[in-house]
Amino acid sequence: MSEQVNVVAILTPAEGKTEKIIDMLKDMVTKVQNESGVLQYDIFHEEKTGEIIFIEKYVDKATLDTHMSTPHFVEFGKAAGAEGFFAKKPELKFLTLVTGITKSASNL
Repeated sequence: MSEQVNVVAILTPAEGKTEKIIDMLKDMVTKVQNESGVLQYDIFHEEKTGEIIFIEKYVDKATLDTHMSTPHFVEFGKAAGAEGFFAKKPELKFLTLVTGITKSASNL
């Protein structure tokens, strides 16, 4: 059985690019929600540092690989490079769950 893949991605927008990035990511999320095997794809904006932080979960590495080759992901990457979206290279962290819980507010 393949193991779930957990990813945290940290993007540091270049000056003046935050809103453009967020607008593109909102559009991308509407497409990601239709990808099979994507369990979580949440994007946060950290006001203090300006970072954009993704928390992603995939059923397995093959699903992550498929996600990274989708037209919308590739298009975002090309636009990011062409328009100088980032102040530094995005940071990716691949995490192994040790322990924890996840609850939905509707289940409380």
